[in-house]
Amino acid sequence: MEALNLNIDKDNDIRFAVNVEGAEGDPVSYRLVIEGGRMALNFPGYITDENEVQIIVPTLAKTLREGTYDARLEVMVGDRVFSPLSSKAHLKESVKIVAAPITPPPAPKTTVAVAGVRIADPHRAAFAERRVEQQREQRIMETREKEARDASFRPMDPPVKVSPQREPEEDGSDIVALERFRRALGSRR
Repeated sequence: MEALNLNIDKDNDIRFAVNVEGAEGDPVSYRLVIEGGRMALNFPGYITDENEVQIIVPTLAKTLREGTYDARLEVMVGDRVFSPLSSKAHLKESVKIVAAPITPPPAPKTTVAVAGVRIADPHRAAFAERRVEQQREQRIMETREKEARDASFRPMDPPVKVSPQREPEEDGSDIVALERFRRALGSRR
């Protein structure tokens, strides 16, 4: 059988052609069962004037969600239950409306910048110039301090190769050079 397409947000009228043979004297009843997860919903059916089984499935919006569920038609004859028809029931909304807010684009940010400052009082102008100069010197000092800190974190230079000591010259020129170096070093202290 093809799937049952049901509207979840309004009543559904479903009709089946059912022929029951050999049930003389036994009561016959009909129901549609829709299994929804942990529960099963039962809807009773009635025989119409056209000899069809009519089942009214009410609104299921508060009971089930949209989706596909197992469904079956059950016929009870006396104390016996028959399932002559099994299918899928597709539940969906008859009308679906989706709304989303429209937000305007953000307004451009306002910025203010000063193009120049004019000071009428010459003493104030001199003071302002000194202040600007002090700020500039402060930035230079901060930059130098930062560079010194950064330099102290640099990896060490490779070790310097020390050449073996050489023998002093016989003419005494090494001693003379050493004495000159000591005198120059002493005059600086």
